[in-house]
Amino acid sequence: MDFSEEQENDWQSEDGFESTDDLSDCDDVDEPMNSEDSEVSEEEDVEPSTAVSQIIYGKDNLTEWHKNPQQIVNIPQSPFIGKVHPNLPTHSLKAVFEMFVTNQMLDRIVKATNEKGNNKYQQDWVDTDATELISWFGLHLRAGVNRDGFRPVPELFSMTDGPAIYGACMSRTRFTLIKECIRFDNAMTRAQRKSYDSEGKLAPIKEIFDLFMESCNVNYEIGKNVTIDEAIVPFRGRCSFKVFMPQKPNKHGIKIWSLCDSLNAYLSNAQIYCGKTSSTPERGQAQRVVNDLVEGIKGSWRNVTADNFFTSVGLCKELLQKNLTLLGTLRKNKSEIPPSFQASKERELYSTRFGFSKNERMVISSYVPKKRKAVIMLSSLHYSKDTDQTPPFKPNMIIDYNKSKSGVDSLDQVVKNYSCRRSSSRWPLQIFYWILDVAAYNASVCYMQENPTIFQGSQKRRKFLLQLSEELVLPQIKRRSQSEGYQKLHKDCRIKIQAFVPNPASVIPANVIAKRKRCSICPTRTGKKTSNTCTHCHISVCNEHANIVCNDCL
Repeated sequence: MDFSEEQENDWQSEDGFESTDDLSDCDDVDEPMNSEDSEVSEEEDVEPSTAVSQIIYGKDNLTEWHKNPQQIVNIPQSPFIGKVHPNLPTHSLKAVFEMFVTNQMLDRIVKATNEKGNNKYQQDWVDTDATELISWFGLHLRAGVNRDGFRPVPELFSMTDGPAIYGACMSRTRFTLIKECIRFDNAMTRAQRKSYDSEGKLAPIKEIFDLFMESCNVNYEIGKNVTIDEAIVPFRGRCSFKVFMPQKPNKHGIKIWSLCDSLNAYLSNAQIYCGKTSSTPERGQAQRVVNDLVEGIKGSWRNVTADNFFTSVGLCKELLQKNLTLLGTLRKNKSEIPPSFQASKERELYSTRFGFSKNERMVISSYVPKKRKAVIMLSSLHYSKDTDQTPPFKPNMIIDYNKSKSGVDSLDQVVKNYSCRRSSSRWPLQIFYWILDVAAYNASVCYMQENPTIFQGSQKRRKFLLQLSEELVLPQIKRRSQSEGYQKLHKDCRIKIQAFVPNPASVIPANVIAKRKRCSICPTRTGKKTSNTCTHCHISVCNEHANIVCNDCL
């Protein structure tokens, strides 16, 4: 279709390809809508021919859009609602969390950490195990809840000012050693695995990340609307695939493509961006990423909401072949957009133009929220001209987009509020901190959905994390209270342990006879000695100054 030179200049934007994702300003305009129909100006964009007057061509002069729907299309409705896997144990918070940070993941981390510790410290290293490692995770989650992520470790483990949970669980030295030695893969085969296309630069964390994604996909069935966007793991250290995104709150970091439930921000699938794989930039990256992320939900007629980085006509057609729908904003440089859909001073405020595809079930719309602005949408979920009947007369496509666009951003926000991340120059550890944060959030979604009455009022997630962190560290505290070295611990440390284990039963080896000491209460001149000690303050007392209490009264 031929257009005049003056009309060509009208739709071309002077400020380049302006992002149209932020549609919140559509509500800010309170001027009344012109009574003119939203399609009146479309007749001027085409030649007055009865055969083609209802067809609008894209900028490429190949893509055809019809002004009216070409057929009655029944949009398949996805039957899926977000629900927890029936075999997921929800009787305790720790059991739910361990379904995301699985035993398989723990075994690999414990093995790799002990290898690193033995190589670095040799005989001075004491092997860790799953119980101690889980408690180490719990301390990080507690630090995130209390906003202690950047508080110095000596302050956390201070005998006078530090919270009791840290000193009761482990020593400050042990906490620091585990952070220093924790690893997530076999260092001996890392160089070889880096040459594989499936792992490459991500070899130090790839196996743990894949196991975590598998558990996220299995434990919860996401709803009918999903969101795809990028998340940023803050990191400023040395990393070959670190990115800079000035529009994000954390501008420097590692980018992770994420697929989340649009309703509750549950993370179902993710993929780490590892930079260029060749000397030339990757073509069709956005389309490839979406196809990878939706592999587990194809054929379900779920709707995928994405921003203008991902949305394209080609992707929309490809998802329709997989029985998925797409809803998103379009960048203004797409060749399939008709020139008359671009921003123009002639277009009426709050007016909307529609274009319907005849061969595929797709609709494109251009809405004017402000003068000289246009929001261009593409959808295979809709196939009508339905708009809101009250100002600002938004089309239903924009209303549905605003409802479902913030799944990944919501996840970023809740994770950032109580992040367990601590300062580290190792990027695999920063990604693992992100895994812990997401695992705790996904666990909270599953647990609260199955037990909606447990946590009431505001700050439900904070209460969940406080109780979860305590359940994770409690086995380690009990084991420490029953160890042979319990009596040798500092008195303040034993008091902290007793806050979680009221009556610690310290184990005394059978072949060791308690040494007789002078009674601490009797006068020194009496010289009375005894092998009895007080169970609370652990001083030596004779039978005269001791009381016998049964277990029931104790």
